[in-house]
Amino acid sequence: MTYPNSTTVLHEQPGDWAGAQASGVTAGAGGLSLNAGAASGTLTSGTIRAAAFDELVPSWNAVTPAGGSVSVEVRTELTGGKWSRWFSFGTWSSGPSRASLDGQKDAAGQVLTDTLRLNAKAAAFQYRVTLRGAGTRVTLLAFTASDRARRAAGMGTPGDRAAWGREVRVPMRSQMIYPDGGPVWCSPTSVSMILAHWGRNVTVPDAARGTFDRVYDGTGNWPFNAAYAATQGMRAFITRLPSLAQAERFTAAGIPLAVSLGWKAGELPGAALPTSSGHLMVLTGFDAGGNPVLNDPAAPSDAGVRRTYPRAAFEKLWLTHSGGLSYVIAPPAHACPDRSHAGRLAGMEFPTVCPACARENRAEFTDSSVHDLTCGHCGARYCVFLRKQRFEVLFDLGTRALLDGYAREAVASFAAALERFFEFYVWAFTLERAANAEQEFGAALSGLEGTWRHVASQSERQLGMFALAYLLREGREPDFLTARGLGTDFRNRVIHRGALPSRAEVEAYAALVFALIDRLLTELGPGAAHAELAQEQVFASHLSALPDGVTAVFEEHPGMFRARRSGGWRPRRNCRPSLGWRRVRCRGSRASRARP
Repeated sequence: MTYPNSTTVLHEQPGDWAGAQASGVTAGAGGLSLNAGAASGTLTSGTIRAAAFDELVPSWNAVTPAGGSVSVEVRTELTGGKWSRWFSFGTWSSGPSRASLDGQKDAAGQVLTDTLRLNAKAAAFQYRVTLRGAGTRVTLLAFTASDRARRAAGMGTPGDRAAWGREVRVPMRSQMIYPDGGPVWCSPTSVSMILAHWGRNVTVPDAARGTFDRVYDGTGNWPFNAAYAATQGMRAFITRLPSLAQAERFTAAGIPLAVSLGWKAGELPGAALPTSSGHLMVLTGFDAGGNPVLNDPAAPSDAGVRRTYPRAAFEKLWLTHSGGLSYVIAPPAHACPDRSHAGRLAGMEFPTVCPACARENRAEFTDSSVHDLTCGHCGARYCVFLRKQRFEVLFDLGTRALLDGYAREAVASFAAALERFFEFYVWAFTLERAANAEQEFGAALSGLEGTWRHVASQSERQLGMFALAYLLREGREPDFLTARGLGTDFRNRVIHRGALPSRAEVEAYAALVFALIDRLLTELGPGAAHAELAQEQVFASHLSALPDGVTAVFEEHPGMFRARRSGGWRPRRNCRPSLGWRRVRCRGSRASRARP
């Protein structure tokens, strides 16, 4: 989910954890779980790139039986390819031991209970999640990275009048009727209301107990509130929306949002409180004039909770105070706009047709190109294997972002596409060379994967590997690896220094990246098929582990490079003996069908 002010990364499918380093943890259809006999385990993600950010808020959904717990840490990439320390967001447990971690501050930034605030903008991060205790599982990890300077970038975006005059009926609950902490229980009260809407009747005091952070000494820890909602059977995460126009998509889909804002005296007409330095309430819809309708738990009684606030005033206070921070809480099977409109804005998702009911769903692109899905219409389970390389996906995302007016996001996608193509080239060259030496494919692929792990988080070393691969394959210096040839100065100015590029500048940069990749693909010729065969091996591994009743669907989407080259360099769907491999176990050519 990429917006003008933020990027939210959601990891919840097995393919999302492809390339991660795990110790004592297995990623499967049910999320992350401890290996049999392991008392604890850790998974460290690969490098995740995002538009320039200086704040990050994580959230997670976890199952923690008695004595179990989960910890989430994040580090960010600094200038020169170095990394910050690991910043911890404390320890989560469904029991009373949950706590954030104080005292984390250095030259890179600091943790403010639930928010990592950096002293300089970053464009990449990694996370590390630790599971403890038998039966502990993590089913979702979310990371919202945002740019404080662009918090209000989407303010005033015209709304969708079709969403006006519509409300989600959410039970009304006041936090003020509870004398033992009610006045500061806005967050758990909001969560309690949303849970009640979905049929989980949790009382406000119970929600407060379930979200209490004993170090923060309160119930307002944002990730803890999302994690608590997940213990009640919900899919819950934190995001930052750019405008009320985007929030309309959620309420129109039947999903109320808990939103965070603050105001001074007189800034929010009709407010239940005269002032607030930070308050959560539930956005339930919009009146006929487009003004937001909310369940404000600060009302003195349940009967007075429903309020309507002026649109412009509310949106300004919400965006400037918290950057549009919102809790998204809904049942896992409920169709959610984070998989639809948000994806269309930035191109992070693609449409796919359910093989059971033939209706459209949307899937978020994953690094592995494997997408385990549940149809939001009929509940059928199916898995989409997308035959498209990451550099192709990223370039197409950049094109869509540019067409939608997101210039900075487009630059980030084009830059990432070039980096991932250099990786693709290294893999193609290495596997081609091994095939010519009649090396067994599995052994060659394993050696390459192990070697790549050493440079997976260091872009400069990856560039060095590409330069050497090009020299060995073509017999000449890669003289295009200059600041001018790669558009490095423009890229750094936009991504690292926060410059706002013109559309013409972005188009010129996109043309440069496209021309370079197209040239190198031409030089690779049939050799590119070796890297694509590595993707087929990933597909084969996942296909063999699909549960009974899950339909496998293979899709190949058009894109800039495939349209340009008319498929000339793509391998055929069967594993080709002409590639020279002695033994290739590839099942990627299986037809789409339900497993028997």
